Amino acid sequence: MVDFSLKKTIAECDALFSAAEFASGTHFLQTSFHNRLLPLLSKGCISEEEVISLEKENSRLLIQNVQPAMVSLASNLKALYGQGTNSGGLCRLPKGKEYYLSLLKQNTGSDKSISEIKSLLTRRLSADFDSLKLLMQNSTTKEDLYAMRNLERLFPFSEGDMMLEDLQDKMIGDFPVITFNRFIRLYQIKKVPGDLQDYCAPAFFLPPELDDFYKNSIYLNVDSLTSGIDLYTTLAHEGFPGHLYQTVYHRIQNQTRQVHPVEALFQNNGFVEGWALYVEFMAYDYAADCMGTGNSIEAHKYTTIMQLNCSLQLCLYSLLDLGIHYDDLSYEKTAQMLSAFGITNPATIRSIYEYIVEEPTNYLQYYLGYLEILELKIAARAAWGNQYSDLRFHKFLLDYGPADFTYLKDCLDSPYF
Repeated sequence: MVDFSLKKTIAECDALFSAAEFASGTHFLQTSFHNRLLPLLSKGCISEEEVISLEKENSRLLIQNVQPAMVSLASNLKALYGQGTNSGGLCRLPKGKEYYLSLLKQNTGSDKSISEIKSLLTRRLSADFDSLKLLMQNSTTKEDLYAMRNLERLFPFSEGDMMLEDLQDKMIGDFPVITFNRFIRLYQIKKVPGDLQDYCAPAFFLPPELDDFYKNSIYLNVDSLTSGIDLYTTLAHEGFPGHLYQTVYHRIQNQTRQVHPVEALFQNNGFVEGWALYVEFMAYDYAADCMGTGNSIEAHKYTTIMQLNCSLQLCLYSLLDLGIHYDDLSYEKTAQMLSAFGITNPATIRSIYEYIVEEPTNYLQYYLGYLEILELKIAARAAWGNQYSDLRFHKFLLDYGPADFTYLKDCLDSPYF
């Protein structure tokens, strides 16, 4: 590990595993343990005395084992300062390019070559930029932009539960219905503990156990979500019609077909994250529909600008991933590229560069997966002709996925559909 990665890891160890917090009993590994015991207590599975005993043992293990282990980890990592000499991409390592190509294929499910991916991303960047420029051409003054930004106040939902309910209503007709016991809640929305907020994504979905697909959890890092529409589209990504919906659909399908549980071991991040980004972008239209018929045109314009801005950002970061890890793009060249798109803050540029160095192909599994789904959609329209519908296409993806995109292309002419 290079020094900037070491420093962040050591800082996390120091911040997240404070001896004083463990001693006070307020650490999130103590409070969350307590919260998990309460349902067992209320159901009569354990007694109050057992709760006290279990919490005491949990605290003992945390104080005597976990916290010292983290102190030891941080201490030993400090000894590695200066030993990591590659502060750039994988291509600087022995056989780094070959490794990156393998990682790229594994994490995206795409068989495209580097040149094909670059061409696809470049065309998309140009198309989205032109679309954004066209939408913004009549909204160039500060007053115009302020008035458009004020549309956010028309968004009717502020709570995650209400947004997930609305998303389930909006997706009817676009996605196949899943049948489950409506008297059982499919999910819980939980807040990321304060201690973890600096180290967590804005939101994430926690899959349930293999034999119980009703216990889904969506964690929200509320401080990272800046608006109602931002939260709404994030919940579409993590919940409906995103990760939660796709996971439950797949589990129900596997039960119906009596698929062996070992299939759950086979993952395809490009499909899963590509699907979630695809429906997240669809949710911007759903969000506009929430903002009243009298403002429909302006609302759709505003949410389309938001969606294009997000798409441009992810596309740019995906191109940087290829540049840094395959073409040996330097920090200085990266800063120049980001500056050309208005990202000029040195701390922001440094953060983006270091993240891409530390997490090769991460942005690509989202964005290339999304673009592969769009290509499949075009192919499905051509193959199915008048029989095409978005509902049929989404059912196709859900029934045959998660899978790599070459396999999915081969399945387009399947008689099953």
